[in-house]
Amino acid sequence: MLDKVKHFFEKEGVKYWEYRQEDIARNSVTAWNGTIKDMVSSTKQGASFRVLYGNGWGFAHSPVQETHVIAEKALALAKAMDKLKSEKKEIMLDKPIKKEISSNYKINPLDVSLEEKRDLALDASKLQ
Repeated sequence: MLDKVKHFFEKEGVKYWEYRQEDIARNSVTAWNGTIKDMVSSTKQGASFRVLYGNGWGFAHSPVQETHVIAEKALALAKAMDKLKSEKKEIMLDKPIKKEISSNYKINPLDVSLEEKRDLALDASKLQ
């Protein structure tokens, strides 16, 4: 998938590009005075490209992961910005910084059902 995009960017003369993908799962429970006010479980996915072409940056994001379409949009924006910029853009291409951050939780929130979270929120809302 990204190999085709890489080839496309190389053919177009892109100086630098990056790709990000997000997959987010969310649970939210709101309780007040012993009553559930809101309870939501949702997921969100998306993908984005940031591209440096000449002296212009372009960025495109989509909730649907059509990588080639997003890549083309980001490149079109970078080309448009390049026409407006006269100052030279240089970037330092060095080893990427990789950092992993984790929380020291005792129970993984993803392992707790929405019903259990609801009950906990109700119990907490009664503590006054």
